[in-house]
Amino acid sequence: MPATDTSPLRLELRRTIAAPPERIFAAWTTPELLRGFITPGRPGHATVTVDARLGGRFHVDMLGAAGEVYPHDGEYLEGHTTGWMLIADQLEALG
Repeated sequence: MPATDTSPLRLELRRTIAAPPERIFAAWTTPELLRGFITPGRPGHATVTVDARLGGRFHVDMLGAAGEVYPHDGEYLEGHTTGWMLIADQLEALG
């Protein structure tokens, strides 16, 4: 019987967004802006709570077209308003 890998899964995503760093920081730390940033083209299709401080957490319930809910949680690990942010995200597995 093959060994089972029980180590945690890690996925790293990097993305460059054509916007000033201050706007990106605000988009991740302001509930109204995070709602639009995380569900572009579907304004109002998410509920958002934010505790925007180091060690603080955010929670987003993204709403699907049929009313299904996709929870998205994260923690603010590091960051500065002028250019960078490190967050830990957790999306609930579907299915």
